[in-house]
Amino acid sequence: MNGRSARTVRAASGCVTIAFLAVAPPAVGAQCDASVKPAPGEVGYKKRPYACEGMYVGLQSAPVGVQVVSLVRGRLGYRTEGESDSVLFVKTRHDVDKLESRVRVIGRARKANLHWALDGVVPVGSPLRWDLGTVVKPMKLDSTLIGIYGLAKRRVVDGGVASPVFVPLEVTRSEHPASTESVELIVRIPAAAAICWTVRGGRNVPPLPSTPGCEPSVDPIDGNADGYFQIVIPPQTAGEHQVLIRWRPRGAHAFGDPVPLSVQFW
Repeated sequence: MNGRSARTVRAASGCVTIAFLAVAPPAVGAQCDASVKPAPGEVGYKKRPYACEGMYVGLQSAPVGVQVVSLVRGRLGYRTEGESDSVLFVKTRHDVDKLESRVRVIGRARKANLHWALDGVVPVGSPLRWDLGTVVKPMKLDSTLIGIYGLAKRRVVDGGVASPVFVPLEVTRSEHPASTESVELIVRIPAAAAICWTVRGGRNVPPLPSTPGCEPSVDPIDGNADGYFQIVIPPQTAGEHQVLIRWRPRGAHAFGDPVPLSVQFW
């Protein structure tokens, strides 16, 4: 997939394993996508001191399969009006013996026709200072409209392929760590009416049924037809686990086979 299609539809940057989407992601560590057509004005997508961020011009089409939209410890929350927040600290921590030390930071909209993008890099132990005053506040992008997640590559061993892994990000108003270890995962599956999920070998999560029914199931956020779903994962042991997602297409009664999503919990 070329750079234009990856960013124009804002769907492919979350497609990191052939197991659930048959496309390859941009290289971890990449920042501005030269193929993106920035929207006019100061809020247009471009390189900023902290990352590449802005609004862009492009057609929107529905992704195929499971698209990750946000993956954060706790939840993404900030104020854009009144006594608003000016800077957020984006942090990560993971096993640098198994994953490369630099984590790609990707932001995308939680609304089908909202063309906003964020692309940056955060090294372990050094937070990215996200300036909300450049795009988020002028465009009134509150935290219910956008998402953010991390993407890292496994270290290559014996000439193998450096496949990518999702990494939850911690987004706080200060450099101090958050008090929660739960993880909010937001995915988009446009054709889905409901999903169910589990963490393979995880703690405090229900097993994933193998029957056509899948209870308890999760309905789309606000019942919208664009297929955005929120999953709150309880604290897990540190390390790489697979989040398994099954989904039921609209108009169908049965859930499909589990779709694995590799996540490095910390």
